[in-house]
This record gives sequence, structure tokens and C-alpha cells, in this order.
Amino acid sequence: MDIKSGFDLFNSKNAKRIKYRFVVLRDDSFKEVASLKLTKRNIAILGSTIFVSLIFLTAILIIYTPLKYYIPGYQGDFGYRSKIMKLQYETDSIESAMYMNNIKLLNLNNVLKGDFDSTYSKKAVKLTTKVDTSNIYSISEDEMLLREQVLAEQKGFTKSYSSKSSNSNIPLYELNFFPPTKGYIISKYDAKTNHYGIDIASPADEPVKSCLDGTVISSNWTLDGGYELTIQHSNNIISTYKHNSKILKKVGNVVKAGDVISIIGNSGEQTTGPHLHFELWNNGIAINPTDYIKF
Repeated sequence: MDIKSGFDLFNSKNAKRIKYRFVVLRDDSFKEVASLKLTKRNIAILGSTIFVSLIFLTAILIIYTPLKYYIPGYQGDFGYRSKIMKLQYETDSIESAMYMNNIKLLNLNNVLKGDFDSTYSKKAVKLTTKVDTSNIYSISEDEMLLREQVLAEQKGFTKSYSSKSSNSNIPLYELNFFPPTKGYIISKYDAKTNHYGIDIASPADEPVKSCLDGTVISSNWTLDGGYELTIQHSNNIISTYKHNSKILKKVGNVVKAGDVISIIGNSGEQTTGPHLHFELWNNGIAINPTDYIKF
């Protein structure tokens, strides 16, 4: 063996014993910050730790996030879950509306039979906001003059508000309807779109008044109309007042024209602001309130 062959053999044997170290140095001072011996054992441990950590993080993301719904073959659909929740909410709303409608029909049936001790809804949503009712019974000068005029007409047997009038065939245009509230009309009567009344915008806490003498046949809460009240008048006339913030009359109460029966509000789902939805019905047919009442 010559000298060159021996030197190569020596280098090859030493190369197997050479150890490596992974060192982190500061760029400005070349000070050693951290180091790791790069042996087969250390490299295997480091690689295994990183691999297991990645698997663990991936499992957490899949289990606790909606990502699992996008895995092919997973038994479930994120869209179905949201649809199921929506259907459950709609089912609860329908059940509540059906319950309130049953109460309303029961009250109407009892009133028609002469039994005013009707069942009052125990599930009606309670008023959460305080309403100032200190001045709701105050009567303006114009209203006082109108009442005096009506009283004079009643004594002359010309026009009548009274629901106890012996003449039940008085033409509607001869009746003196009392405006239910102050405000302006934001939505007109339109039977083609099933809007069987008018919407009157009015300031919050504005009192709502009965348009004629009558008897309260419904006083409850519904999903669409919120706090609503219905009054039976003479001549087979029924008036309905919806979206109130508070109802001041109960089923069976006898009211006079101009009596405060509720407070303007924004209750129910079919409303976008404080207003009164007012309906008039005659012989079971909806009529346009603006044809008989001046707003």
C-alpha cells in the first residue's frame, strides 16, 4: 500500500466518526444562542415530535371546526344543520301563532255567547320597556268639541256611536268614526296584496283610541301583529288595532268612542317602526278606513 492509499483510508474511517451540531448564532456578535447535536437519535426524535404535533393540530381542526363537513364521505352537511335550526325556529313560531289564534277564537266564541269571562293568554309576551302613561287620558280641546257634538247628535237620534243602538242598519257613512290616533298614513288599504287596513305612523307612546262604542273581544299578543286588540261595534262592525306597545283594555271591557285602549308601539314581526295597523270590518268584509274616517 502506498502513502496516498493509506491517507485516503484514514480519512474514510475518520469520516464515519465525524459528528455534526446544529447551531444558532446571533448575526451581529456570532454568539451561540442554541445548539443541537445532529445524531440519528436526535433527528428521529425531532422529526417524530413535529409529525405527531401536526397530526394532533389537524385532528383538532377537523373535530372542532366545520372543516369536517367538507371531508369526502363524512356523514353530514353543514348546510343541512343550518336548515334544521331554521326549521325548528319556524316550527316554534307557528306553534306560538296557532296557540294565540286558538285563544282569540275562544274569546270571540265566549263573547258571542255572552260570557265575558274569557280565557286570557298566559303566554303573551310581557312588556319589557316602561311606557309613560301619565298623560294618555288627557283630552285635547278639539276632541272635547267632537265629543260634545256627538253627544248632541245622540240626543237628537241622528248619528250614533253607541253599540247598544236598537237600529243596527245605520249606513256606515252616517256613523261618526273617531280617529284611532294622530299621525300620517304610510301604507294604504290594498285588498289585492292582503293588506286589509292602513298603517298610521305616529310618535312613540302616542295613545290609541276606540273608533266607536263597543266591546273588546280580543286582547292578546300574536307573532305578526304583536300586542293587538279587537273591538266589536254595532252594525256588525269590528275594528282591529295592531303593533301596540301596551294594551290597556281586557276582553269583555265596554269602551266608548275616543276612549284610550292602547299605546302606539313596534311589537310583532311585521313592523319596522312605531305605528298603528288599523282595520275595519263590516259583515265579515274588510273595508277601507279612509272612506269613513278623516286622518
